[in-house]
Amino acid sequence: MIPRDTTPEAQAVQDAIHRRMTPDQRLAISLSLTAMAREGIRARIRWMFPQIDEQAVHRKLMEEFYGPLPF
Repeated sequence: MIPRDTTPEAQAVQDAIHRRMTPDQRLAISLSLTAMAREGIRARIRWMFPQIDEQAVHRKLMEEFYGPLPF
Protein backbone atom coordinates (compact mmCIF):
# COMPACT_ATOMS: atom_id res chain seq x y z
CA MET A 1 0.00 0.00 0.00
CA ILE A 2 1.24 3.47 -0.87
CA PRO A 3 1.45 5.76 2.17
CA ARG A 4 -0.72 8.87 1.92
CA ASP A 5 -0.10 12.30 3.37
CA THR A 6 -3.71 13.38 2.85
CA THR A 7 -6.41 12.75 5.43
CA PRO A 8 -9.50 10.86 4.28
CA GLU A 9 -11.58 14.01 4.83
CA ALA A 10 -9.29 16.14 2.68
CA GLN A 11 -9.25 13.41 0.02
CA ALA A 12 -13.05 13.38 -0.03
CA VAL A 13 -13.10 17.15 -0.63
CA GLN A 14 -10.53 16.84 -3.39
CA ASP A 15 -12.46 13.98 -5.02
CA ALA A 16 -15.67 16.05 -4.94
CA ILE A 17 -13.90 18.96 -6.62
CA HIS A 18 -12.52 16.68 -9.33
CA ARG A 19 -15.95 15.13 -9.97
CA ARG A 20 -17.41 18.61 -10.58
CA MET A 21 -14.75 19.48 -13.14
CA THR A 22 -15.41 19.13 -16.83
CA PRO A 23 -13.15 16.86 -18.89
CA ASP A 24 -11.61 20.00 -20.43
CA GLN A 25 -10.77 21.35 -16.97
CA ARG A 26 -9.17 18.07 -15.91
CA LEU A 27 -7.18 17.96 -19.14
CA ALA A 28 -5.99 21.55 -18.65
CA ILE A 29 -4.74 20.69 -15.16
CA SER A 30 -2.96 17.58 -16.46
CA LEU A 31 -1.26 19.54 -19.23
CA SER A 32 -0.22 22.25 -16.78
CA LEU A 33 1.29 19.70 -14.38
CA THR A 34 3.15 18.04 -17.27
CA ALA A 35 4.57 21.40 -18.37
CA MET A 36 5.69 22.16 -14.81
CA ALA A 37 7.39 18.77 -14.56
CA ARG A 38 9.20 19.31 -17.86
CA GLU A 39 10.42 22.74 -16.77
CA GLY A 40 11.68 21.26 -13.50
CA ILE A 41 13.58 18.57 -15.39
CA ARG A 42 14.96 21.19 -17.80
CA ALA A 43 16.18 23.26 -14.84
CA ARG A 44 17.88 20.20 -13.32
CA ILE A 45 19.56 19.39 -16.65
CA ARG A 46 20.80 22.99 -17.01
CA TRP A 47 22.11 22.88 -13.43
CA MET A 48 23.88 19.56 -13.98
CA PHE A 49 25.29 20.52 -17.41
CA PRO A 50 25.70 24.32 -17.49
CA GLN A 51 27.90 24.15 -20.58
CA ILE A 52 25.33 22.58 -22.94
CA ASP A 53 23.09 24.48 -25.35
CA GLU A 54 19.29 24.37 -25.52
CA GLN A 55 19.27 21.69 -28.22
CA ALA A 56 21.29 19.40 -25.94
CA VAL A 57 19.00 20.25 -23.02
CA HIS A 58 16.02 19.22 -25.16
CA ARG A 59 17.73 15.97 -26.17
CA LYS A 60 18.48 15.10 -22.54
CA LEU A 61 14.87 15.93 -21.64
CA MET A 62 13.61 13.53 -24.32
CA GLU A 63 16.01 10.86 -23.01
CA GLU A 64 14.53 11.36 -19.53
CA PHE A 65 11.07 10.61 -20.90
CA TYR A 66 11.78 8.01 -23.57
CA GLY A 67 15.22 6.52 -22.83
CA PRO A 68 18.26 6.65 -25.11
CA LEU A 69 17.43 8.16 -28.48
CA PRO A 70 18.46 6.25 -31.63
CA PHE A 71 19.86 9.31 -33.41
